[in-house]
Amino acid sequence: KKVHISFDGYDIIMSKKSAQQEIRAKGKSSKMYEFDYDMKVQADKPSFLANSANKTSLIYLLSSQFREIGADVPQSRGDAGYSIAESAIKASLHSKTLCLAADTDILIMLVYGDHKNSKGLFFGLTPSKLIHVTELKK
Repeated sequence: KKVHISFDGYDIIMSKKSAQQEIRAKGKSSKMYEFDYDMKVQADKPSFLANSANKTSLIYLLSSQFREIGADVPQSRGDAGYSIAESAIKASLHSKTLCLAADTDILIMLVYGDHKNSKGLFFGLTPSKLIHVTELKK
């Protein structure tokens, strides 16, 4: 079975000016960390994720790890919602598909997507609260 993983994209290339604007807009300092797979970053989650360069580096690291184990990881240049919905709909044409997400926009795209030949498309984060998307269309 094939796993498809999509992340929102963050531009890693930032000028010093845009980085400073980002810090001022959030009202806190946002340090950029260099790290790799074997390192533990000495930062709390909110501080680490406050810097978009850190998010980008983490996404690239996770993406390469997921690709190494055979997952399909398309790279989004912004909001990955469309890519997630499109991948889920295409995958559902071949087998039952679970789209693990909490974004309402993704659910809307899934509901209004074309899945007349779907083998089953489900949406949600927990097994007890899954939405059977293909049944919603009937």
